[in-house]
Amino acid sequence: MTAQDIAITVDRHVATIEIRRPPYNFFDTGLIRQIAECAPLGRLATRATLRAGLADRVLAATDHETAEQTRLRSTEDFREGVRATEERRPANFVGR
Repeated sequence: MTAQDIAITVDRHVATIEIRRPPYNFFDTGLIRQIAECAPLGRLATRATLRAGLADRVLAATDHETAEQTRLRSTEDFREGVRATEERRPANFVGR
């Protein structure tokens, strides 16, 4: 994989990365070397763009997940899942 196999486009403040050919090995040292040779300020700017708002997005996702899990705890399926686990049998979920 080479740098030409990756396309980065920026629309306003959102960067989109397209991998045109997936690497055989995600730790492709040739690609890592090419990225390392890029201009350091460009690398830092790209990293900042990609990570912008990351902490807020993680917090929002975990808050959403907590709310969903709390809601689902009151369902028949939750109770069936707990019983099935205790009885070491496959669960019979009904969607309620």
